[in-house]
Amino acid sequence: IIKFNNKSLSYSVRLESEARARAFLDDLENGIKNVYKQGVGAKQKNYVSIPGNINSINITGKSIKLTFNKGTAFVKNFDFNVSGNISTREGNYNLIIESNLNNVSIKNE
Repeated sequence: IIKFNNKSLSYSVRLESEARARAFLDDLENGIKNVYKQGVGAKQKNYVSIPGNINSINITGKSIKLTFNKGTAFVKNFDFNVSGNISTREGNYNLIIESNLNNVSIKNE
């Protein structure tokens, strides 16, 4: 018989959500850098999985910050400007990533 208490179960769920968030940000970072390297006018579609318990995804200046409902945050920094708006709703999405004159933009399809 295995017995879990609420604390260990919620900790396990949090670790899984954080791992999914890191994977989401890594996938997004790879797509952004790929489009940036191709230059102005380059565009691609990225299929990503957004984890649950996300409070916000802020894309401003040279960084993307993903914040969970409980305050934990992950940040990806770039050497160039990024802009955009991504849904925080859990699920799988196609994102459009496009290299413009002044930045790389990201948006839901």
